[in-house]
Amino acid sequence: MSERHDSMSGVDTAWLHMDRPANLMQIMGVMTFRRRLSLPALRERVESQFLVHRRFRMRPVDGTLGAVWETVTDFDLRRHVRQRTLPRGGGDRALQRLLGRLAATPLDASRPRWEFLLVHVTARRSALVIRIHHCYADGIALVRVILGLADRETPAGSAATTRVLHADAADDVGFAGLAPEVLARAWHEAATLAGQGLHFALHPGEAARAALSGVGIAAELAQLAMLPDEPRSSLRGTIRGDKAVAWARPWPLATVRAAARSLGCTINDLLVTAVSGALARWMATQGDAALAPGLALRAALPVNLRAAGSEEALGNRFGLVFLDLPVGAGRALERLVLVRQRMHALKASHQPLMTLGLLAALGLGPRRLQDGAIDLLSRKASLVMSNVPGPREPLPLLGVPVDTMMFWVPQSGDVGLGVSVLTYDGKVQFGVMADRALVPDPAEIAAGFPLELRALTRLARTRS
Repeated sequence: MSERHDSMSGVDTAWLHMDRPANLMQIMGVMTFRRRLSLPALRERVESQFLVHRRFRMRPVDGTLGAVWETVTDFDLRRHVRQRTLPRGGGDRALQRLLGRLAATPLDASRPRWEFLLVHVTARRSALVIRIHHCYADGIALVRVILGLADRETPAGSAATTRVLHADAADDVGFAGLAPEVLARAWHEAATLAGQGLHFALHPGEAARAALSGVGIAAELAQLAMLPDEPRSSLRGTIRGDKAVAWARPWPLATVRAAARSLGCTINDLLVTAVSGALARWMATQGDAALAPGLALRAALPVNLRAAGSEEALGNRFGLVFLDLPVGAGRALERLVLVRQRMHALKASHQPLMTLGLLAALGLGPRRLQDGAIDLLSRKASLVMSNVPGPREPLPLLGVPVDTMMFWVPQSGDVGLGVSVLTYDGKVQFGVMADRALVPDPAEIAAGFPLELRALTRLARTRS
């Protein structure tokens, strides 16, 4: 049973409507532990610290006058917080196979669209898999909400939770590092920004009128349409919805920071260069004819547009920028120089605000327009790449420290690859999610990331 409650914003509605059979709009993360967790204790923690956000007792529903948040009156926590035991001897590979199946499995639309799955990997180890539909919130908000599950009575837990989004701001860890400059400019130039992106986000009523009349959207779509479509490569093709995930072994953040300092770049520049190199290594093994000097693959990067202090507010408050990854560059230094130049140029870009306004307006417009815009966006990128700074200290949950923390961002339209970088407990974690029709084994891409970081570290030592 349920009752109507709140109308959905245009941006959240847009994410609700982006679901495709082969690409589901759900954010998925996993925490691993070296000890077992208790299901009753986990349910109690979710009840007390997650469900304080009443939206998680609601489900999104399309109505005749637009999408709404509908309160589920017969909400049953046991349906959302469950457990599973993996076959003996399966280990991390079995966990990765399970995650791939979950990434391709829709959340139940008759209930609130989120799930916590406690997975017993071995007799002594557990993992916590979290799936939440993107329409509830963006990655920045969800990371903050999930970290709110941490044990509050321990100093390490409280410090890690409160410092998660700001601990490494000075080092430019995370694409959210673009946000302060973008926001500052937005407040001063809101009246002249292309498409009035931020204005529409703050005034959804006007966004709705713009969506219905076509005013504003045409200019934004025209600017996106001017970007050339992605070149033919092994990362472009027909996706089928069969997903696989993988991750690389953690890499010391201090090593990355020291290398970035020696090379005169940001940590972000170095990480993006390593992602570019890992993709180039994999494409070379595929005999990719498109892997030629000068080839660039475009990645869509989420950029945080939240004002300081609003990180825990649910909803979606981010835009997108498109970054050309220099996979055709022959040497690590050449890739780094190109990435640094392109990342610097993006800091002066209006793209995040433009795409935020576009999503706000599209979500309140006709589905045909939404589908067309999604198809357009998906032709402009070969992958989605996200980077989120996590806690510096180990995070305790139910008295057990989180060993590793990973997440995967959803892809839209026909994009079949997502890569994510998360810094946690002094380490960098790299994860890959791919459609098997394009990348049968994403572990091959993940394996190249530490190799590229090692090469960049050697380069930094040589230059020093």
